[in-house]
Amino acid sequence: MNHSQPGILSPILSHARYLEFGLIPDADPITVLHELASRPLNHEMVIGLGPSLVQVLGKTIEGFHPFPSISGPGCTIPSTQADLWCWVRGDDRGQALHTARSVDPIVGSAFRCDSVLDGFRYGSGLDLTGYEDGTENPKDDAATEAAIVQRVGPGMDGSSFVSTQQWVHDLDHFGAMSQGERD
Repeated sequence: MNHSQPGILSPILSHARYLEFGLIPDADPITVLHELASRPLNHEMVIGLGPSLVQVLGKTIEGFHPFPSISGPGCTIPSTQADLWCWVRGDDRGQALHTARSVDPIVGSAFRCDSVLDGFRYGSGLDLTGYEDGTENPKDDAATEAAIVQRVGPGMDGSSFVSTQQWVHDLDHFGAMSQGERD
């Protein structure tokens, strides 16, 4: 198996920054992507390529496609695709900020930063409603089997697919619910 990005299987750290970049029109991303690929692999950053960027590169990846928008009564889930995604992780908020700041000089010639979102680990890994987050995540070899592409071939082995979600909690509404309604 090729090397995967260590941050994918590393424990969740205290702080994170999620950076989303769009390809600048008529920019050539190849040099930037080679520069990113030459960085040492560590648990502090995970890099992802979006479906539009893969298409611009003239490549196809089986099973990789844009997430569709979904809407129904009282709920809309937008499709918000980035061309380049960086998940920066650290045990210190300042460390995460400075690691994130190191990305823009590398990618700025081909990508514009469209979104920066700070994240943090709450308590022992709870979501903001107080429920334990990640209880269904596999562990050890099962995590590797679930998260890392294997036995597909060069260029894919060691890679992963990521789907991100940004939750907006109505904590007052949730707090007014009975325990049965919450569960």
